[in-house]
Amino acid sequence: MLATKLPTAQIRANPHIESSVKLLKRQYNALSEMLNIGSGFGWNEKEKCLTTSKDVFDDWVRSHPTTAGLRNKLFLIFDDLIQIFGKERATGAAAETAADAVENLTAEDEGVKDSVEEIGASN
Repeated sequence: MLATKLPTAQIRANPHIESSVKLLKRQYNALSEMLNIGSGFGWNEKEKCLTTSKDVFDDWVRSHPTTAGLRNKLFLIFDDLIQIFGKERATGAAAETAADAVENLTAEDEGVKDSVEEIGASN
């Protein structure tokens, strides 16, 4: 599909798009974890970036070295990433993965189809 729409781009789903998605997911998960612990970390909604002191961030990076570049980095699409990846971090009985959502929608569609067929058969 990419080759059809962008024939000269030479972009492939694997590895180009998949690696970008993995990077965004890794960055989102790191930011989410920092913001969830709360201690010393905050979010600047106007600037769309993580806020923390250098000392707090440096302490964090010692145990999470892959997060080194996230301080003062702009994440203009962070709200979108919450919508995309946020449910994957949820836990508990009400948590739903993307696969669960598709399965539930399919089941609902089949249920509606069965109901319509029953109504049609009774008429």
